[in-house]
Amino acid sequence: MRPPTIRLEEVSHRYPDGTLGLERVSLEVLPGEGLAIQGPTGSGKSTLVRHLNGLLRPTSGRVLFDGEDVGGWHVAELARRVGLAFQEPDRQLFRPTVWEEVTFGAASPASARAALEALGLEQLRHRHPLDLGYSRRKLVAIASVLAMATPVVVLDEPTTGQDRRGLELLLEMAARLRAEGRTLIVVSHSQEFVERACRRWIRLDAGRLA
Repeated sequence: MRPPTIRLEEVSHRYPDGTLGLERVSLEVLPGEGLAIQGPTGSGKSTLVRHLNGLLRPTSGRVLFDGEDVGGWHVAELARRVGLAFQEPDRQLFRPTVWEEVTFGAASPASARAALEALGLEQLRHRHPLDLGYSRRKLVAIASVLAMATPVVVLDEPTTGQDRRGLELLLEMAARLRAEGRTLIVVSHSQEFVERACRRWIRLDAGRLA
């Protein structure tokens, strides 16, 4: 499955408590692009990327894949195209071993093995994810998304808690994704990661595209 052209048209999102998360954001992401989304805490970065796999829906505006409005698509249908690794891995991890976690939504056992190898987790496959340190839990959550082999991969603050080795593994992973023609969208405060992993970056401020 090839990556779609993703287009946000005047997307706004207001949370049930009245907080405005996004305000009239228009954006296009081309197939195979490496895009970074930056901005201060609370600027709407995570809100934006959760519109890409249907975890959030626009209050107004549209999200389109290859020109088709995906507002009526089920989350499962969007998840086959867009894999999202959350900022907090513990919101994502729920299986009793690393191997079961990574294979749960994997496209195949081979893709699960490749994801573990890419992030240096092969020796931990029989460990319980929640027994690992934060940085390793983060990598397990990312590996579970990689194993899905979706054409679009979204990583929310992937470098948080990573040492130099973890950062280099993530950079190698990003380069491999783009070499495969997959779209990579990254929310990150790490300027080094953004500059090395992405070709374009945008900035949000108070829910608006700056």
